[in-house]
Amino acid sequence: DQPSLSDWMRRQRALRDLTQEALAEQVGCALQTIRAFENGWRRPSRPLAERLAAVLAIPQEEREAFLRAARAPLARPAAAAPTPEPQLPEDPAAYLARLAAEAQVELFGPEQQRWLERLEAELDAIRAALEWALAEDAPDQAGRVALALAASSAADRFWYGRGRQAEGLRWLERALDLADRKALAIEPVTVVAALRSAGWLAKLSGERPRAMALIHRCLALCREIGDRLGMSDALD
Repeated sequence: DQPSLSDWMRRQRALRDLTQEALAEQVGCALQTIRAFENGWRRPSRPLAERLAAVLAIPQEEREAFLRAARAPLARPAAAAPTPEPQLPEDPAAYLARLAAEAQVELFGPEQQRWLERLEAELDAIRAALEWALAEDAPDQAGRVALALAASSAADRFWYGRGRQAEGLRWLERALDLADRKALAIEPVTVVAALRSAGWLAKLSGERPRAMALIHRCLALCREIGDRLGMSDALD
């Protein structure tokens, strides 16, 4: 018999000494999502399956077999699955908008530590909301991706302050890539802020070439829209 997605994930996690929590963080999804995949209750989208393959270090010659297992039909209807859904906020759009507005202020203020702890406690909800915002072919995709960019960049001090630079960078680059691929109409100032935060997080992660590419792209967009303050911030 061909190994199931559960078999693949458990085997590769053991080989790489990864907990479910660590895998969720590296892939950039909610812990409940990883548990649902391993229990056979849900299937990943093709892009998420490819990220799983990369993080789990599936050998190239076995990659197609893994992706087939990842996209195979569920053994039983999803409606019958006793899995808890990721804790998606009741109104994810409002949640991300509020996060974007408040985090960029509070993470620099006297309540910074309290906010770092609050966002850590809400991390699964943040991940679920970002996953919602970055769903492929979702309605109002430009609006959703703009919210993901704004919230992820506003929380850059959280990603850094909790040692989660790599995760924050993945969310930002995922949103930027989706915006590029779908040619979404997003306010340039939102993209500038996301590029600046992504470049900063890449630099802190020790990925200088990646950081420079993001900063150069940020500078080019700042020049295009005449954002002198943005250029100064990007070079800081």
